[in-house]
Amino acid sequence: MNLSTPYLSVLYWLWFMGLVGLGVYISWDLHVLQPMITTDTTRISIVILLLGLAGLLHGGYRAYFLARQQQALQTLNRAIPLHTYLQARSDPSTNETLLTEQLAEYLRGAHQTGWFINGMLIKLGLLGTVIGFVMMLTSLDGLQSLDINQLQTLMQQMTKGMGIALNTTIFGLIGSLILGIQYLALDRYADALLMHILQLPKTSGSH
Repeated sequence: MNLSTPYLSVLYWLWFMGLVGLGVYISWDLHVLQPMITTDTTRISIVILLLGLAGLLHGGYRAYFLARQQQALQTLNRAIPLHTYLQARSDPSTNETLLTEQLAEYLRGAHQTGWFINGMLIKLGLLGTVIGFVMMLTSLDGLQSLDINQLQTLMQQMTKGMGIALNTTIFGLIGSLILGIQYLALDRYADALLMHILQLPKTSGSH
């Protein structure tokens, strides 16, 4: 990964957001999203969409944060934690393993929030699946005879429950996939930045 390119992580994030936005636009234009949202009476799909948007925005902030650290590393006059780390490395009495762990936590520790949101999307999708199947099963309780009117009502209720189960599962899985790709890329970028710092001469922090 070429860390000499200014704000490379932000450029990657913007490119990724462009792909996500294009997918949302195509789905909306083909009238795929609208019925999936409107038929979900539990509103779990909306919650998943809002959480997914929050995760994407958090990823954008983290991409900007890493880009700032990358720029600061080149100048050593803006990122106090990085500059302090390089100074501490030059001290022979410093526990470099502990110092490296602290730096890794500084660079990528906040990504755990994004991974938590990623897990929440899957759990909400599964919750919608369970609710949908419960709605399907409870619709059988009122079935007393097999006349055509009751069968039509039963089929409508079962179709509604199945729609909720499938739609929330789809939203949860796709949202989790998108956020997973984003935070995996951010983790890789943070690791590359960390490796670059570790390869710097120990005397760099003294300038």
